[in-house]
Amino acid sequence: MNMLKIKLPSFLLAAELLTARTSDAPQKLIARAMRDTPIFRDLRELCDGIGGRPTGSTDAAKAIEWGAHKFRAISY
Repeated sequence: MNMLKIKLPSFLLAAELLTARTSDAPQKLIARAMRDTPIFRDLRELCDGIGGRPTGSTDAAKAIEWGAHKFRAISY
């Protein structure tokens, strides 16, 4: 019975600490998603700059070249 008295408060404390650490996780994720990030800038550039790109069109070729250029720019 003594072991149960020790384990239960320890478990409750651990559960409380875990909950306290993760309770603001959704807000942190939302805040991060709302910031201006490279992926959103790239998406804006691709959608607004190149626009629609049906398969086989010259705009599709522009989008492919744009993507290749972005990958080359980040490669080491």
